[in-house]
Amino acid sequence: MRTTSQRLKLPLQILALLIGSLSAITAHAGPYDAVLQKYGIEPDTAGLHDYFAALLEPLEKQRLRIAPWMKQLESDEFAAREEAMHWLLRQRMIPSRAIREAAADAGPEIKWRAEVLLKKADRDNPLVLHAALKTVGTAKISGLTPQLMQVVTYCSSEHADQRYLQVAVRQALAATVSVDDLDVLRKAIAGKDAALRAASTTALTKILKADSAATLHPLLDDKDDRVAMAAARGIANLGDRRCLAPLVRLLSSKQLLVRVDASSTLRRLTKKQFSYAAYQKNIEKRTAAIKKWQDWLAADGKTAALTFPLKSHGEDSHLHGNMLVACGSKNRVVEFNAAGEEVWTYPVNNVWSAEKLANGNVLMAVYGQSKVIEVSPAKEIVWEHTARCLNAKPLANGNVLLACYSTRKVQEVDRDKNVVWTYQAPSNCADAQRLENGNTLIAAQKQVIEVNP
Repeated sequence: MRTTSQRLKLPLQILALLIGSLSAITAHAGPYDAVLQKYGIEPDTAGLHDYFAALLEPLEKQRLRIAPWMKQLESDEFAAREEAMHWLLRQRMIPSRAIREAAADAGPEIKWRAEVLLKKADRDNPLVLHAALKTVGTAKISGLTPQLMQVVTYCSSEHADQRYLQVAVRQALAATVSVDDLDVLRKAIAGKDAALRAASTTALTKILKADSAATLHPLLDDKDDRVAMAAARGIANLGDRRCLAPLVRLLSSKQLLVRVDASSTLRRLTKKQFSYAAYQKNIEKRTAAIKKWQDWLAADGKTAALTFPLKSHGEDSHLHGNMLVACGSKNRVVEFNAAGEEVWTYPVNNVWSAEKLANGNVLMAVYGQSKVIEVSPAKEIVWEHTARCLNAKPLANGNVLLACYSTRKVQEVDRDKNVVWTYQAPSNCADAQRLENGNTLIAAQKQVIEVNP
């Protein structure tokens, strides 16, 4: 006969395993999951549908919904005022416009509380929206096309100066569409909303088949450069060389961001550069570089090998819109989200380089301790190598490229800590980057040099 302790042993072991599994899931949850969890938003079609519905709630409905709570903010009872304040602060999307209107002619108590609410809205609303959009984009959650088309317009009007939201909503729309959305996308492209037309064109290119490139040809000459740019990228991804001439033309666009996209797309397609810089303020220099592109297009461009399909901008990054900072003598590595808030921190002395890896770990060059470490999201060191370097970068082959400052060496090290390649630089090495052509670009103390294998 088993004792009570024996009968309890197996359930307790199972409970321990469950707790351990949940802890592991929590420790490895991405920053977007953490944001959505904080606001009670489920990362699925139903949960995100409800969130977007709240985001897009008409102003009149917002006014009616918050009216009793705004009135309660001027109650004679402190507890009642606090209850209303807490209710307003718990909203997934704080209705800024309705609160601002309600507080315009109110007394000092409501004005003060409204100011607190609006500050939180300015900080949190874009953060939650970005997390929701990135979740749709990365998890490819379906069934949200109609709402996201409205969110495109919302972002272009309410967040006109926050391009990261406009990029995220285009990516989300492209991720959620299906062939069932063809008609609604075509209708949007024929409309007057320029931002929606461009986003819908990008989304349309995601569901067209390889033999459907001709559908996009009329859009290459669209009067809005953003639409023409979206069509050109789409045609490029379908393997249609007709994208080249419009892309070269868009290098002269009056819109800086279109010029940036056109230049980046051409480089990815052709592996050519021609010294073009979209930000170049000297028009003559920019025009001279465009002339080189035009000459190439008229000659070698007719038959040159192209790289299809294109990678999305930022696809090589594993930060998904976040920013990773090695804080040097501040002795820590910090990951910030798009709202500038810390989502992950690792304390380590004198760290000058940090790179996010595909598996979610972070590779760090800890100069003060003469070592390179790989740290998991749970802050455990999973790999370590002794080297006094300022920068460490992951390579496509799984090795690590090290810029060893005081020893004036650039080294490639494999995961067994064997040095498989070394270059002795003429002076102290601050940084090194492996280029697409296999060469290594080195920033030394007195010069910048490119060396072949």
